[in-house]
Amino acid sequence: MAKAAEEGKIWEWRAFGTLNPELLAGISMLPLRNGVVGRPEFDTYFIAPKSDNNVKLRDLDGRPVLKLKPYLRSEDGPIELYQESLDLVYDFPVAKSVFDRVCALLETAPTGDLSSIQTFGSEGLIRTLASCRPRIKTVEVSKTRSQYIVDSGWIELADMLFPRKRTQSLSIHSFKKEVVKRTLDDLKLLRGLKVMNYVQACRMWG
Repeated sequence: MAKAAEEGKIWEWRAFGTLNPELLAGISMLPLRNGVVGRPEFDTYFIAPKSDNNVKLRDLDGRPVLKLKPYLRSEDGPIELYQESLDLVYDFPVAKSVFDRVCALLETAPTGDLSSIQTFGSEGLIRTLASCRPRIKTVEVSKTRSQYIVDSGWIELADMLFPRKRTQSLSIHSFKKEVVKRTLDDLKLLRGLKVMNYVQACRMWG
């Protein structure tokens, strides 16, 4: 069973690189969150030249779904605020109105008249976005994730494979920005890690 969508506006800090074994051991002693441990996932990200909105296809129990995770803003450096909701996860085929929202999030537009198209399947969505201007590319990422409870938030550890990079990721999440900042300060882990979000990582290693 894939992880359910979060609900609400969530602050997030994320970094990529090789995680220290002692750090991993310490975090793994924390309580598990929702039983998420060693959970495999496969995502196909839609990457725009400029937009940092997170739009992807996720394999959900053997079927693709479209998941939108709008980027709202960043504060205190690379701590970012995202909107997450089950209402932003769509089964295929998706309506033309959903396609229009994807285009708005990715800051792109189709080159032809699509008024006759009422719905899009997953493959049709990929092909149509690839023909938009600016062009939207896809980046496939496989992940194995675990989540741990900390304060009023959670830490996520992940091993992942991008097309041009195998790496690890650590991220901190909370509905409260102060919790993310405090947890980040407590972990003292900036050295050797590259701080960026998934969209930026896809641009670098996709």
